[in-house]
Amino acid sequence: MTAIVLGACAHAPPPGVPLPPLDRVIEAPESPPVDPAPLTHVLRGLYFIQRGRPGAAIPHLKLALVYAPDSAFLYEQLSRAWGAAGDEEKARQALAQGLAVRPDDPWLNVLAAELDAYDRKYKEAVARLRKAVRAEGKGQQLDEQLSERAGPLFVDTLLWVGRRGEARTWAQALAERPRTSAEWVLRVAGTLEDHDELATALALYRRARALRPSDRGAAFGEARVLALQGSAAAAA
Repeated sequence: MTAIVLGACAHAPPPGVPLPPLDRVIEAPESPPVDPAPLTHVLRGLYFIQRGRPGAAIPHLKLALVYAPDSAFLYEQLSRAWGAAGDEEKARQALAQGLAVRPDDPWLNVLAAELDAYDRKYKEAVARLRKAVRAEGKGQQLDEQLSERAGPLFVDTLLWVGRRGEARTWAQALAERPRTSAEWVLRVAGTLEDHDELATALALYRRARALRPSDRGAAFGEARVLALQGSAAAAA
């Protein structure tokens, strides 16, 4: 199978519309179908998104959906393209259409969870993320790309709804994944620190330092949490 890497849009979307993933790998057939039009529109849509031209990508993604009306991937990309083009309403409409066709798709549910979290609908966001996790596997068996996208959001929303123990478990398990990046671990550590989960935040800052010893953000985060823990102990 041929791998296609989708880059992020250069244009920032309006508030409330999540940015596209920094990279998303999909598989395309080595040989085009008998009718090459569907694949042509998909490739052109992805090309324009990668070039930071979401408005030019939208017609191609819509035409691709004519040929593949049940493609969760195309609905997700169309939703993100509308958002990057500045039309939040149409972005949400495209997402709703995709969920109507593929309600259990993990990526569509992650995108819906991002919008729910922006709207401060944290319980709804947690429910969406749980559905995404179930679609991918049990426990912490998330797809690598999906975990990069959904992991920090899942930890954050779990904390907002008071599921602190579950949030700590997820944060620690995902941070120990073999291919976890220091940037990802730092994001989750910062989220934990913001929610006053200092012990777990400290463990993740140290994990980030182990992954990238020269990282100043990890070093400063560790020092900051140690200072906060000292202040809390003194106050007690």
